[in-house]
Amino acid sequence: MQLSQSRGFTMIELLVVVAIMTILMGLVLSSFDLSRERSRDNKRISDLQLISLSLEQYKTNCLEYPNRLDASANNGCAIGINFGNFINPIPVDPKTNDPYNYFVYSQSSTNRCLRYHLWTKLEKDREISQNDSNFNSSNIITIPCTTSSGQSPIDGNIPEIYDIHSSDR
Repeated sequence: MQLSQSRGFTMIELLVVVAIMTILMGLVLSSFDLSRERSRDNKRISDLQLISLSLEQYKTNCLEYPNRLDASANNGCAIGINFGNFINPIPVDPKTNDPYNYFVYSQSSTNRCLRYHLWTKLEKDREISQNDSNFNSSNIITIPCTTSSGQSPIDGNIPEIYDIHSSDR
């Protein structure tokens, strides 16, 4: 008796190979998503640092911070000087295209914009040691120099919040 030898793969062998390939593709795609999230978070941090530097340049020239993150903001400046002279276009969130959060206030009765709080929410909960100020608005008395009122609407002691605020200079 002679057994016939078939060429090819059995159905079970093919299913095992397809299952292994599916698992590997899932792992690759999930790591790709993670790297995209980290990339967007790094862009957010870089954007806030760039905006912060521009805010400081604006204050150096205009003696106060702009009352809003808008290229046309020019409170305290001479005619023809506005925030757009220091940064244009103003960066926005890389995923949602929404502007970053900005709260400007005064701690004096002059109603001049002498302090600010700038923040964004990151996609990944991560440890940030540099420039994360852990801003806590409950320990300062703020006088808004814009139409917003009271305290900054967010405090930076939430792990996925990255924030920068003006220092006591």
